[in-house]
Amino acid sequence: MIGKHGRMRGPGSLTEECEAFLAGGFGELVERAGMRPPPWAWLNAIAHAELEDLTRMAHHEFDRARGQDLSDGWAQATSFLATELLHAGGDNRDAVRRMQVDVLVPIELAWCSDTPMARSPSDLVREVRAALKRRARRQPGLRHGWSEVEA
Repeated sequence: MIGKHGRMRGPGSLTEECEAFLAGGFGELVERAGMRPPPWAWLNAIAHAELEDLTRMAHHEFDRARGQDLSDGWAQATSFLATELLHAGGDNRDAVRRMQVDVLVPIELAWCSDTPMARSPSDLVREVRAALKRRARRQPGLRHGWSEVEA
């Protein structure tokens, strides 16, 4: 539906949506509005999360707190990627933040700007793991436990 300013109506005001996007809470905002989050919103949560939130995501505590069905593929992908990110960053706040900015945010922006909505949790895992692996090859000092696994 088009709003009075010629903008599609979303789950909140433009300010609320921008704040939620930058804080990694866009998916939650969408869910609170009774809508289904777009696929990129799952990456939004990981790309902007603090170390403590990533740890909760890795242990599904984040999903339980939101009432998320843990059999949902998106919840599983989020948990898996949070674990991968923490492992790759060695649980170091600065290293994790650099990977979020250098690796996850570009994927997030690509997904939300010009990619089709028909994306799956496995697409997200595959794309993020491949990007983390490429980054690890460029910066060999980073931990990367998946190096033996094909991304």
